[in-house]
Amino acid sequence: MKKLLNHASFHASTWVVLLVIVALLALAVLSSLWGINKKIGQSLTGPAALNSQPLVKEPSVEPYSGARKIKIEGPAANWNSFGAGEPLITIVEFGDYTCPYTSASAAAIKTFALRHGKQVRFIYRDRTPDERSLNLSLAAHCAGEQGQFWAMHDKLFQKQTLLLGLDGEELIKLTAELNLDSAAFRRCLASRRYLQQIKQSTTDSVDLQVKGTPTWFVNGEQFAGTPTLVDWESIIK
Repeated sequence: MKKLLNHASFHASTWVVLLVIVALLALAVLSSLWGINKKIGQSLTGPAALNSQPLVKEPSVEPYSGARKIKIEGPAANWNSFGAGEPLITIVEFGDYTCPYTSASAAAIKTFALRHGKQVRFIYRDRTPDERSLNLSLAAHCAGEQGQFWAMHDKLFQKQTLLLGLDGEELIKLTAELNLDSAAFRRCLASRRYLQQIKQSTTDSVDLQVKGTPTWFVNGEQFAGTPTLVDWESIIK
């Protein structure tokens, strides 16, 4: 009996030791995961935190004229701009159709620019970080051929998902909602007709030290953030 008790005691002690070891290993794993999550969280406080603020002014380095003005506004804008022909205020946005912050700011800037169409000109330019973003920009410009750039622009933000842009067929389905010629749209999308224009816009954003989307240039002054309609109205005042 004594031997049996000692044997049982030995096994109990062994299990206790094993449980302690398992607990310590689990604690180490959790600590490691917490450290990784903390690093991820810190990395997200870069562009994400920047874009969550109303309007953050960046240091101005050059006057709004000449080569800098062309680099900000791009080539003579057609369907990706609207508003005053001789504006008092020119607002240029570098945006990304896959970016939730660009989506969140879309309605406010469009409402503002339409409300003050005699004073303000708004230009939307592409900053495409990956292939999916590029495909969405191509879709907007292909719709622009049929006079529906802004309708597609709005639709891409309304339908924004992690999958939209991966499959061209999903983009072609949107043509029915916008009453577009789907065959012409399909040909435009397949040819990647506006690829160089979009790439140049992204290159310009890099040259202008655009760090994230959306980034705004108001008469050449650089801002970052997701401004509300009230924020934009304060500029007019």
